[in-house]
Amino acid sequence: MYQSAKKVLFQIDAEKAHNLVVNSLSTFPRLGSLPYQIPEDDRLKLFSQAGEWGFPIGIAAGLDKDARLITFFSRIGVGALEVGTVTPLPQEGNEKPRLFRLVQDDSILNRMGFNGPGLKVVSKNISKQDRKNMLLGVNLGKNKVTPNDKALKDYL
Repeated sequence: MYQSAKKVLFQIDAEKAHNLVVNSLSTFPRLGSLPYQIPEDDRLKLFSQAGEWGFPIGIAAGLDKDARLITFFSRIGVGALEVGTVTPLPQEGNEKPRLFRLVQDDSILNRMGFNGPGLKVVSKNISKQDRKNMLLGVNLGKNKVTPNDKALKDYL
């Protein structure tokens, strides 16, 4: 299934493919996921200042910028998810193109900037999702138009 989806998605611009997948998985979080029961095995647990991870795999900020995939990732057994980067106000981010496939490295280069709907929308998205026991972090950033000497206000 992965190879078939990859063939289709690689025919589409990288950012459009990303948005298509995020929209699909946020609308239908059961799509492509079966409820995963994290095995009760102390060898899989991690302990950090943020709390206990039931499973040692986490997703870094940048993938779920708008906090729309919390339910999906919790269903597949991810131990932690960091959403964002979240800015106080909505903003567009960098000019396009800004997301690039590095096929030879099996990776993606993200130069999107802090594009997103802003704090109010992200907060609402978080509140209506089920994260089960998954740790949730929020990456904060200042708005591009905020001068550096006023950045503290954006972070607060």
